[in-house]
Amino acid sequence: MLNAPAYSDTKNGYVVTAYLKDYFSFITTKLTDENDYLLNEEMFESNIRDYQNRTSVNADIENTLNSSQKYTDFWWLNNGITILASEGNIVSKTLNLENVQIVNGLQTSNSIFNIFKNADSEAISKDDRSILVKVITLDDMDETRDEIIRATNSQNPVTVSQLRSSDPFQRKIELFLKSKDIFYDRKKNYYKNQNKPRAQIFSINYLAQAIVSIIDRNPVKARSNPTILIKKDEDYKKVFNQNYEISIFYHAIAIRNQVSEYLKFIKKNYANDPVLLNISKYYELHVTRALASLITNSQEITPNILGHLKDSDIKKIPDEKILQAINIVRKAIENNQTDLSKKAFVNTNIDNEIEIYLQNNHSNHESN
Repeated sequence: MLNAPAYSDTKNGYVVTAYLKDYFSFITTKLTDENDYLLNEEMFESNIRDYQNRTSVNADIENTLNSSQKYTDFWWLNNGITILASEGNIVSKTLNLENVQIVNGLQTSNSIFNIFKNADSEAISKDDRSILVKVITLDDMDETRDEIIRATNSQNPVTVSQLRSSDPFQRKIELFLKSKDIFYDRKKNYYKNQNKPRAQIFSINYLAQAIVSIIDRNPVKARSNPTILIKKDEDYKKVFNQNYEISIFYHAIAIRNQVSEYLKFIKKNYANDPVLLNISKYYELHVTRALASLITNSQEITPNILGHLKDSDIKKIPDEKILQAINIVRKAIENNQTDLSKKAFVNTNIDNEIEIYLQNNHSNHESN
């Protein structure tokens, strides 16, 4: 429930001004201590960003909230809040809402929370400033939610991955990866704000690049422009295919991450080898693609093959195996005088080197 002393009915919703103190109560749960509050994060699940901390905009919001200007109301200076709800009605100036999702205004909401959670209760009760709230009630929220999110966030740049973050399948991936101690940054800065180790935080784009490099065998495309990989719905549904075993996404991140860590070692210790140094800077996805084939002993890594790897196969990949993948990429580079990192035919060259390696490896096993 949200108190709305001033409101206007609209088709499928309301436009209201609510007191800051009432909005603070609406987005929080009061714990046992008098001034101990918890932000209701479930309300912000569909927001495309997490709290961006002390950016200049958020600092300005908090400075405005801290100031006690007698002649300036807060809602005059702020774009306000957008709420989606499946149902809503107003009785005696109180909004009753079902399935609340705050899709725009997370930065403002967090700033209000940061200021009011530590404020004196008497000072809060005397605060008569207001905030503008737009409430949209829709039965078909899933069909129109993304359009509303895109429009209400148009004043700031919105990346493709941020728009995809509200997909329930992304949430499913996030929960699975979390069970593997991997923090999937579905909403930018969410895990950073929770002080999770940065080395265990990975973005949607990071995962999409790994999938395209391994399953599509196309590291060149994956590297050239990560945003185009999931920009179109058909491309997004191909990369994040809901028919895939969920373990595919864990295996892809684990393989790429171990390549990344090993290439950091290469970059630090082999500065006198220009080819290795070049690989460490520009060919992470190419090595990832090669390593996946060496682990699976397959030229073409199908979703079924990647999904049915054992965790033990990718938990700690031997350094010598990663080095073999690096050597495959190195041979592909040295066999051509052109910089291959952005050339389409590098995929073919690496495929050829993998085929040679796997054939030799198979022959060696048969002779033994």
